[in-house]
Amino acid sequence: MQSNAIPESVRYPAGKGAWAVLWLCIAMTASCSRPPELRVLRGHTMGTTYTVRLGQTPDGTDMASLARDIDRELAEIVSVMSSYSPESAVSRFNRLQTTDWVEVPRSLEQLVEHAQTISRLTDGAFDITVAPLVNAWGFGPKPDRTEPPAPDTIAHALARVDFRLLRTRTDPPALQKTSPQVQIDLSAIAKGFAVDRIARLLLDRGVQDFLIEIGGELRSHGSHKDGTPWTVGIETPDSSGATIQRILTLDAATAIATSGDYRNFFEFNGHHYSHIIDPRTGWPAETALASVTVIADDCATADALATALSVLGPEQGLRLAQGNKVTALFAVRNGSGFTEQQTGGFERWLSR
Repeated sequence: MQSNAIPESVRYPAGKGAWAVLWLCIAMTASCSRPPELRVLRGHTMGTTYTVRLGQTPDGTDMASLARDIDRELAEIVSVMSSYSPESAVSRFNRLQTTDWVEVPRSLEQLVEHAQTISRLTDGAFDITVAPLVNAWGFGPKPDRTEPPAPDTIAHALARVDFRLLRTRTDPPALQKTSPQVQIDLSAIAKGFAVDRIARLLLDRGVQDFLIEIGGELRSHGSHKDGTPWTVGIETPDSSGATIQRILTLDAATAIATSGDYRNFFEFNGHHYSHIIDPRTGWPAETALASVTVIADDCATADALATALSVLGPEQGLRLAQGNKVTALFAVRNGSGFTEQQTGGFERWLSR
């Protein structure tokens, strides 16, 4: 298998995805000393890009072999999780009009169960059965929209959305729809899951020092080659992507995900329609929240919670985060600028 990953030492521009976390020491050289020399792999996956930065590696590490393993792992995840691939396990499950148990790959059952846990925690603000609404609004595999769908189209899609209509079974791994028209979309958790899988791959191969990024979702472990911690920045939530809002020092293993409404959207009659759909109403979330960054032990959790808090907005989202000890930073629109709100645990990661 030929690898799509090639060594690279500079960051390239982001595409359509919501890139809200940047490599700080590359993006802001005035604020950082020159980083130690890194071994870097990059490539394409899930309609976006990935970068794997390595600090100290075990003697004899074969970078070409490691790159192939990473690409192989990501390709396997896409073959299971993608809504854009018609032959993926998710797409096949979505096409089935049945309430019978459907056997699926164990990784899919496990991720769906994890997603259901987040749905219960957020009372449906995160919901992977949102697929009919994502498609109706043109933010899924179907062509992009330039105007909102008709109200009856939204109502029809909304009637098929409810995480409680989906069940999981562990042995053998299977999913069940209690309504045959249920469909799932894992785009708000799959990139985080992929980051976690690549982290596990690296650790299994003895690599302890790495910083992984897929479409803006991050996971760190260890440090730079010289022992200095990984340092990243959170992008200011505007479409220019030109400035850094906050600098984070990752001096312990952690995962980070950011969700924002300022990159993937369309405007119609002067109104902004974001890709962040509220699965409870059927409409794009409309709050003063521009972006939210979540820090967690694993990236799938951070990814899903960032989406949920974006749906809930700054007031409800902050209450949920504080009540459940979620480490989060909220950027809230305030006239022409932004104000910050954060939970108690976030201060620990901010660079001094």
